Amino acid sequence: MKRIIAVLVTISIIISLLTVSNAKASVIDAIVPIQTIGIPQDDFIGSATLAEVNFFENDFDTRFLFPMQGMSVTDDGLIAVIDNAYGRIHVLTPLLQEKFSFGSLKEFTYPTDIAYANNCFYIVDPFRRELRLYNKDGIFLKSIKNAQFSSPIGIAVTSSNIFVSDYFSNSILKLDMSGKIISSTNVQTPLGLTLDKVGNICAVSGKDRKIYVFDSSFKLLNAFGDDVLLFPSDLAVDSKGYIYVVDRGLDSGGTNRPKVVVFDNNYKLVNTFGSFSSSLTSIPDGAFLTPSGIVVSSTNSVYVFDSGYFFYLQSNSDAPFGYPLVTRLSVFNTSGYFINKKDFVRDSSKGILLNPVAASLDENGYTWVLNKGNLDQSEIVRFSPDGSLSLRITKIGSQMLPSLTSIYADKRGNLIVIGNNQIILYSTSGSFKQNVINANFGLLKRIIFSNGYYWVTSQDKNLVFKLDTNFKVVGSFGVCNSPSGIAFNSKGYAFITSLEDNKVHVYDANFKEISSFGGPGKSSFKLYIPEDVGIDKEGNVYVTNTENGRISVFTNSFAPLFETDSNYLGLTSIEIVDSHIITCDAFHNVVWIFEVKKQYPDYSFALGVSPEVAVISPKDFVNIYFTVSNTGLKADSYSYTVSLTNTNSFKFSLVDSNSNFSLAPNSSKRIRVFIESKETAIEGDSTQIIIKVNSTNEKISISSNATVKIATNLKPSIFIDDVSSKLGENVSVPVYIKNAQGIRGVSFDLNFDKNKVVFNGFNLSERLTNSVLLTNANAFGISVLIEFPKDSFLYNSTLIGYLSFKSLEIGSTVLQILNPKYATVTDEIQEFDLIYPGGITITPSLSVNIPDNFTTPNQTIIISGKTTPDCEVFLNGISISVASDGSFSYKLTLSSYTQTLIITSKAKTGEETTLVRIVKFTGKLKITLVLQINNPIMYVNGIPEEIDPGRGTSPIIISGWNRTVVPIRAIVEKIGGSVLWDATNKRVLISVNNKEIDLQIGNNVAKVDGKEIQIDPFNPLVKPLIINDRTMVPLRFVAEQIGCTVTWDEKEKKITIEYIMP
Repeated sequence: MKRIIAVLVTISIIISLLTVSNAKASVIDAIVPIQTIGIPQDDFIGSATLAEVNFFENDFDTRFLFPMQGMSVTDDGLIAVIDNAYGRIHVLTPLLQEKFSFGSLKEFTYPTDIAYANNCFYIVDPFRRELRLYNKDGIFLKSIKNAQFSSPIGIAVTSSNIFVSDYFSNSILKLDMSGKIISSTNVQTPLGLTLDKVGNICAVSGKDRKIYVFDSSFKLLNAFGDDVLLFPSDLAVDSKGYIYVVDRGLDSGGTNRPKVVVFDNNYKLVNTFGSFSSSLTSIPDGAFLTPSGIVVSSTNSVYVFDSGYFFYLQSNSDAPFGYPLVTRLSVFNTSGYFINKKDFVRDSSKGILLNPVAASLDENGYTWVLNKGNLDQSEIVRFSPDGSLSLRITKIGSQMLPSLTSIYADKRGNLIVIGNNQIILYSTSGSFKQNVINANFGLLKRIIFSNGYYWVTSQDKNLVFKLDTNFKVVGSFGVCNSPSGIAFNSKGYAFITSLEDNKVHVYDANFKEISSFGGPGKSSFKLYIPEDVGIDKEGNVYVTNTENGRISVFTNSFAPLFETDSNYLGLTSIEIVDSHIITCDAFHNVVWIFEVKKQYPDYSFALGVSPEVAVISPKDFVNIYFTVSNTGLKADSYSYTVSLTNTNSFKFSLVDSNSNFSLAPNSSKRIRVFIESKETAIEGDSTQIIIKVNSTNEKISISSNATVKIATNLKPSIFIDDVSSKLGENVSVPVYIKNAQGIRGVSFDLNFDKNKVVFNGFNLSERLTNSVLLTNANAFGISVLIEFPKDSFLYNSTLIGYLSFKSLEIGSTVLQILNPKYATVTDEIQEFDLIYPGGITITPSLSVNIPDNFTTPNQTIIISGKTTPDCEVFLNGISISVASDGSFSYKLTLSSYTQTLIITSKAKTGEETTLVRIVKFTGKLKITLVLQINNPIMYVNGIPEEIDPGRGTSPIIISGWNRTVVPIRAIVEKIGGSVLWDATNKRVLISVNNKEIDLQIGNNVAKVDGKEIQIDPFNPLVKPLIINDRTMVPLRFVAEQIGCTVTWDEKEKKITIEYIMP
């Protein structure tokens, strides 16, 4: 199967070199792993690597989590050991011989602890928030996921209960055997768990450096060990009740001091054994690098697993790093004397990877991997299409390869590796070709070939270098801070990931920034350490969301599209080859090949929001924009609702009151929600703005939200409003500076779509007319510089002026603010921290011949007008025929003395212009209603309407009567009457112009103005009925009693009712 997959990927490379003129809109159904390169033989036990990233963030404190590899003993004396590098559980004999193994990286991300009870293995994985059960032979039984699991990391099991230590919630949980939580207790950063001989729970606290002992009801019995423990992770109990604690010994300020600490059954220290190995590869017997798991067998043998070398990168680093070149399983007796060992050495000559940081596929289908190893020296390894090792490169000339950062096969026979001030070129046969040293390069991070040039990011220089095919610098461009990954789309735009602000920055062909997306966070489509980026043929953007453990995909308009589960920690590179992704996993030390499964649905849509978080002052305002994009192949209609979670401090309004709209394929609509903070709002108040969008044809809804917070003493921000304009009209857009504390000047670039609008000028507000104003056109918009006069320096919030544009094309353009700066009164130049871009929506032109409050003696009028060609026109929801030049004309018969006419022109891309006209009729009003048997639509003066909206109720002829019955309410109300229903007596009370009709269900006699009259003198069976929960009454009787004229068309089965309004 591996060989077949590799051949498919090779074919994909050839196809990807062809130009694709168009592509169907698609959605990603799944991103699934189909091959994993670098998995060692079954009996190898490894440990996950923390060399490129260690996952620590201020809001994600992982400092005590790594490394941890628990063990357990089965009833028949076998030793089960966790391998969290490859997601496996190894079961060994007491003499350390492999018995069998089970599990994979498709099942586990970072398994940390294991217990054996009730003839089952119980294994926890904190990153999947999951507990998995396997039988004694390693056959999967079930998964337990509980909403209260934040990070299950340690486990102990009795015959009736499961105890789980939950790292991030700082708690130990007691579960029943189905996984339901019964009770809990608090322990700071709990790690390993075990049971003593009387069933008490013993728990390690990483932060407290203590062992806590509880009874089964979580009554605390003792806490001890912080006077001797440094960095404990796991513990075990022997037959005497002695407690053995494995101490990883990591010290942020000094030498590592790993050991095993032994306490007696009275919790007194009785022994320590083990010491730190001076060698990272030749470890003396009984010595440790970083021991992380421990178990004691029934024969009182102590098994300790050593995860390899972990360390603090510097004295003040927050959490440890590590590269497990050698892992070891050691055996001691209970006195601490060394008995036996089994080493597991990462030998790259056997295809075992250590800290792989980048992978690339060449034109022959071989996968090249840069193995960074121990951080000082790298090596290049090549894997054949079947995943077997075929070549290693460890030297350049006679020198060992230095520490390098990335590798790239350009599909043209060249293999390029880069590092600090260095580019090394090989052929894809492995022959050395060139070594380029340039002290100006800095730390090179990623390199690609596009449009005839090589492009490489420099992380410490904040530059992108443009290189010719001889690797000579022909250009350099300043970009975002700490740039890493780089990719180009079909327009020549560069997408660059920043390891500083955790965004993807977008640059035009001249490397002028035009947009950015992403941003730091753990929530969906937020990024932490986005190491690399790739773009597929449709322009979708794939980001290695490295510390979040997922691949995040955005559309070509940067809207969220798809994310994998967070099961792929440490992805450091990405390459897109047709429908496949090749990516390096520096945490698990493997290379993944994924298949992107796409669908090309008729109906699909995406929903985005900007900004996701806004901070405003009390009594302030902000615009929140939600963008609905039709990603399907066909047009669709949508509706939406908006709500706030805090209406005490905030209020909102919708600029577009129409909550229903339609979109053509590949078009979008921006929904602007205007948020204001009330006078009662105070510092710390916040609200979520929640939008729910429903698709008519896809039959699903998508929700999104933004957060607005109240704060005082905010830094200055720049705010551009959002406006709309009819095609061809001029429009003014307000520009504000908020929270100013003495600003003497501002400058910014403003990008906009020059196909949509043309810039006319900047009109300063009245109090700032004496300012110096400079505007200059550039390729993507304008540059603006304003210097305010001394008596008009800015304080608080100020309207500085209006940007003037003329609309050229229907659609929307964002007014994107870039490089915004301000000068303080002390001439300090600062950057605006908060930016609120605006936009212009251009709608169709529309004019009609009828003025507002139009008065006419004619009941039939002609409505004519003109709109932008290729637009649809609707009158009160009825489609009107439009000529090719945009003109239209419609004959309307008024149906009320005062009638509201809503005329709407809708573009194919969804933009609408609406005019409202009030028409007053001064003559005698005639209402003509036309109904048809079994048709739920009636015509009111020629306008179609549902008889019973949403119910589909139609006039019917009752068999045996030869009489028509209808739901009478719609007819009566159209001629100005009313209908009441008396549910108790099942009576229908009709009132029209002082005429009162009283009918009763099942009664063939009615009362008209109090007088009893038989409904049909010729057929006593005719009477009101209830059909499908609707009251149906004889049509002719009621219509004629209220003064209508009724005619019947036998051929068309139509009833025409005419009524002259008084």
